[in-house]
Amino acid sequence: MVLSCVLFRPVHGWTPLVISNTRSEPGGPAPDKWKIMAKKRRRKPSKAKRRSKAAAPSSRQATNQHRKARARATVKQTAAPRQWSPPPETHQTSFKLPATGLWYLAGILAFWSFGYTLMRGSDLWWHLAGGRWIAEQAAIPLTDPYSYTAFGMPWLNDAWLSDLTVWLWSSWFGTYALAWWKWGLIVGAHLLMMRLLHRLCKGDYLGPFLAALAATAIAAPFLDVRPQLYTFFCYVLLLDLSLGRKRPSWWIPAVFLFWVNVHAGVLIGLIALPVALFPYWFSGGPKERRRTVQLLVACFLVCLLNPNHIAVFTRPLRYAFDSSSPYRTLGEWLPPFRPGGIRSWLFPYGIGLFAFSLLVTGGSWRFRRSMPFFSWTGLAMASLTLAMSLKSRRFIPLFALSLALLAGPVLSYLFRWLTRRIHPLILPILALIAGLFLLRPYPIDDYAFHYMTAEDSFPVETMNFIELNGLSGKLFAYYNWGGYIHLRTKGKMKVFIDGRAGTVYPDSIYKEYLQVYGSRPGWLDIVESRGSDYFLWPSQTAPKYVPTLLRTKRWKTLYQDHASVLLVRRDTELPRSLKRTPDSAYKQLSQGIVAYKQRRVATAIQHLEKALEMKPYLRVACEMLARIQGASDKEEEAWKTIDRCQKIYPNKSQIKNFTKYMDSLRAAKQRRKPQKPPAPPGRPGGIPGAPPSPKPSR
Repeated sequence: MVLSCVLFRPVHGWTPLVISNTRSEPGGPAPDKWKIMAKKRRRKPSKAKRRSKAAAPSSRQATNQHRKARARATVKQTAAPRQWSPPPETHQTSFKLPATGLWYLAGILAFWSFGYTLMRGSDLWWHLAGGRWIAEQAAIPLTDPYSYTAFGMPWLNDAWLSDLTVWLWSSWFGTYALAWWKWGLIVGAHLLMMRLLHRLCKGDYLGPFLAALAATAIAAPFLDVRPQLYTFFCYVLLLDLSLGRKRPSWWIPAVFLFWVNVHAGVLIGLIALPVALFPYWFSGGPKERRRTVQLLVACFLVCLLNPNHIAVFTRPLRYAFDSSSPYRTLGEWLPPFRPGGIRSWLFPYGIGLFAFSLLVTGGSWRFRRSMPFFSWTGLAMASLTLAMSLKSRRFIPLFALSLALLAGPVLSYLFRWLTRRIHPLILPILALIAGLFLLRPYPIDDYAFHYMTAEDSFPVETMNFIELNGLSGKLFAYYNWGGYIHLRTKGKMKVFIDGRAGTVYPDSIYKEYLQVYGSRPGWLDIVESRGSDYFLWPSQTAPKYVPTLLRTKRWKTLYQDHASVLLVRRDTELPRSLKRTPDSAYKQLSQGIVAYKQRRVATAIQHLEKALEMKPYLRVACEMLARIQGASDKEEEAWKTIDRCQKIYPNKSQIKNFTKYMDSLRAAKQRRKPQKPPAPPGRPGGIPGAPPSPKPSR
């Protein structure tokens, strides 16, 4: 039985299409037999017909040609209306170079604006002292030369090259020029991060700029004038040399060789290196895998080329996992949400950006399809550094940089509609304006170093007195002042402890210092049993210690100013005649504060104004002058003075504290002001004949 169905298509010539389904009945011929028989009955066309077929196209060819023409006409008629498209390639190329320059200029200004963090840089001073020792002795100090409690003991000097570089910088350009050293490393690291993200995001700049800017803002409170800046720069350099390339660079071992001698943060690099090289090992052939393994081995071997060898790695790990260590109580080791220490108010928002980036990465298949494979390295490193920063706040800057590596492609993907529909110069110009706005309030001068390190909180004038009189001996000093004493006295004054902490001093020494610092029972025995000749302490907290020492009759006051109090044991040998320090801004500041305590207001104002004439950027003098003027009923002059302080160096906390101070003065005046007699009942204000006041309605 044969079932046939004839279908017609509306084309030229109405060509029938026969679809048949042949099923052989019992006893009938098989289907393949029918095909053979039909082929045998097919006749050859004549020569005339063959010539006519060759001359004219066949009906099938004509049908195909007509179908194509009809399809082209239909496409033209039904095409969607023309939409806006990016300018031609020649237009984009003509603006590519100036747009790139504007983006980098905007990045320089914006990243620079976050390099003005106010922080008491206590570690900087002993790094400078160590660098001077290396330059003078032409050797690396591996034993302690500065204390009397650990003198001659091993010093795990893991930043000797950094010490030398900061000392050479300060000796060539001046100590205050270290502000430019700090700005250069901060801007360089984040510009390099923006460049890396630009390569990973396939030419986009908006997402990389925003991600790098967020990283700078989150890390800003921790960007001190310290060797850790080398770690941040080397970390980004490692990522730049390994991600988004055809193959990782052979310069990576050189980076590790430099890194291991400038800061102990090289351990972070050794953790990040396998994660960064994993994509090459995973997607490459045998040759690429062999190259990856060679790079890993080379980097681990060059890290052993340091004066302390394997101890550079074991010491940080010991403190990271030893929760009983007393050094874990230092502010930078505390968890980020525990009170005290340095805090980054943008850190919770950074965690939110991390969660949002994870949401986009996991929820958008289009983003995952377009996401560079190397960006998964950012996801791994951001997760690792987030866990580290939640345990200790000192890792927040590394988390911020890793977050930029993760969030950069996400922001670039989300803002791609904006970058495609706007002129290529508009966005970099807006970014440049934002960078100028962020940097505008801050001074582009090296005197910013005075504010960034809180120099006026150190015993500057006391050290001038010690240097002038050539004093030497064993000095029990405030922990954060130890390095400054090393730098000023060249090791003549041996301290009890300083900021080198666990690299030199055993835990027992730090515990004894904590006992003195907390004025716990037995603190006086610790000071005297260690053979201390001098006692140096901040003036603000000195009343907890000085009276007790003086009551023993074994101590006496040697020098005192606004910042510190220096006591000496009576049996300590001193010069026959002690010299007075020459006039200086710090001396005028101390005299002004002493005069104000003695209620000689006019004299105090004169001393403070003279101090500002000698050093216009002296922060404490400016603040004290404004407070004294406010307490003397000169509120307008006080606000003018504080405005002058803000023009020299803007500080929001200064304005906040001064506002509270002025409010407290007004409240005190109101309490001292005599009260008016109460008005008679029913007569508001005591006006005769006034109607009784209505009851308040609810």
